[in-house]
Amino acid sequence: MAALAMGLSEAPKNSTRKNSRRGDSIARPLLPPPPSPPRRGAAVWVQQFSGVMRETRGPVTGSKTIYEDEEGYLILVSLPLSDLRSVKVTWKNAPTHGIVKVLCASIGRAPVIKRRDRTFRIADPSPEHCPQGEFTREIALATRIPEDAKLEAYCDQTGTMLEIIVPKHRSGPEEREVLVCRRPHRLPST
Repeated sequence: MAALAMGLSEAPKNSTRKNSRRGDSIARPLLPPPPSPPRRGAAVWVQQFSGVMRETRGPVTGSKTIYEDEEGYLILVSLPLSDLRSVKVTWKNAPTHGIVKVLCASIGRAPVIKRRDRTFRIADPSPEHCPQGEFTREIALATRIPEDAKLEAYCDQTGTMLEIIVPKHRSGPEEREVLVCRRPHRLPST
């Protein structure tokens, strides 16, 4: 029954599989291996998947992966079923790390969808897409963001992925020039 819930067809118990070495038939059921048990605290929908989907953690809409090189970070944020015109990216520094904030509006889980001359109403008792409305995702980085940083944000060609490039502080001591005044500093008279 679990195989049917995963969308797999159940093989009859008398199915056989040929032995590839000798060509004779061996009576073995053609059922997929039993799925590994879900992680402790995993969402209910995890039980309906096998493979790498069993190892997922976190949301689908707004999920992120952070990459890094010597010059900065590349943050990938998935935004399926999101209004890309509403995407806003801001950033700030906490005392020990930088924070990139992505604000967006979800357009998923609409109660009614029209396609051609047909109207579909939501029938799923437990839909998995993010409901309609605004959401915010805060992404903490390992280091602070330079105060004069120029972050870049791009949507990919599919319109479902946001790429954010965040520069790091330059390595080594950063030297800055100080303006030297040619006139002496006047002390207030007492």
